[in-house]
Amino acid sequence: ILVLLTTVVMVVVVSIENKLTFVQDIKFMFVVNYLSISMLVSSLSLTLLLNTCYLYLKKWLGRFAMIVVLLLLFLITYGFNKITNYGLYSDFFLNGPKTNGWINSFIDPIIQVFQTDFFIEDLYLREDILSWFVTLIIMIFSIKWCEKVVKE
Repeated sequence: ILVLLTTVVMVVVVSIENKLTFVQDIKFMFVVNYLSISMLVSSLSLTLLLNTCYLYLKKWLGRFAMIVVLLLLFLITYGFNKITNYGLYSDFFLNGPKTNGWINSFIDPIIQVFQTDFFIEDLYLREDILSWFVTLIIMIFSIKWCEKVVKE
């Protein structure tokens, strides 16, 4: 529903300014949908993992399980930030072919029409593959663990 809503909003916003060609409209909507789906899949796996953890801890801790899950979310966020700022991570994953070139080429006509600044940080292919792989592993683990917890 969120991706559909985002697409509809983009169609309305882009169609107000009739300076774009149909192909540019399609390219822009493709990029918006890709970014929306990527963020949704990533957040879905983490949400499922934290929800399963909450259900598992609720029978022992009761209402305090929510506090433990929020602390766990804070630790995951803090740990992810520390890992991505580590020098070895930068040396290995933040070099090589970039994947945001095609995103910027789709968004450039929109930027020119609306006369605004839109910047996407450098996205590297290695980091994208790693993030999709980690998301897939978290999703599989979360689904299996959630199934086990629900059966209990």
